[in-house]
Parts: sequence; C-alpha cells; structure tokens
Amino acid sequence: MTRSLQIGPWFLLVCSIFFAFYPHPAFSAGTLDLKREDPITSNLRAPTAVALDANENIYVSESSANRVLVYDSKGGYVRILTGLDKPLGVAVDGNGRIYVCNAGRKNVEVYDSGASFIFKLGSGNGEFSLPVAIALGNS
Repeated sequence: MTRSLQIGPWFLLVCSIFFAFYPHPAFSAGTLDLKREDPITSNLRAPTAVALDANENIYVSESSANRVLVYDSKGGYVRILTGLDKPLGVAVDGNGRIYVCNAGRKNVEVYDSGASFIFKLGSGNGEFSLPVAIALGNS
C-alpha cells in the first residue's frame, strides 16, 4: 500500500515559525552576505562578443574601440589585442589561437595565444561581406 505525503498548511506554518526564530547564518538583515567582485565591464564601452579559452580566460571584442580585451578567469586584466577594425566576433580554439571577425576589413584574422598575428582566413581583406561571429569545432 502506497501512501502519498501531503503537505498541509500546518507544516508551512511550523516551517515559517522555525525560520523566523532560527534564520540561516548566510542571511544578515534579510539580505545575503556575498562578496562583490569588481566587474570587468568597468573598462568596456560597447562589448560585441565574448569567448572563453580552455583555461577559462575571457576574450571580449569591442568594436567601438577596435580591440579585444583578455581577462583571466577571475576577471583580472591579461592583455589587449589592438589594431583591429570593427571586431564584431571573437573565438578561441583548443590551441589558444584567437579568431577575430573584423567587419571593417571584411576578414577573419587569426592570432596566436600571445596575440601576435598569424594569418587571415580566406584570400584576405574583403573575403567576407560582414563577418560577425565564428564558431569553432573540436578538431
């Protein structure tokens, strides 16, 4: 014989009384006691894309400033990739290569993990009409 458990109003009343007199230590004056980190967005004007690498570094393209900013997994500044022309998209492959969709040059440029230029996808500038995003597979 199976019996279903029904929670009645008396149970809810007991729980609310219990939590009223024995609040959880994480709550202080009705709010959670959380440590707030400085946001990485304080250095950004208009981010257009975000990517993560295998080490969970954060890559943020910013077309209005023609740059890609790189932060570590905790939000600390690592490096900046400049000299771009309206970078609308960014992606990072398993080898740490950075792919940037440059809408101004109508190309996709590839940089090594140290942010040094390696090559362009396709035949060069003007290869793509308006590159805005790129997706990379595992291979």
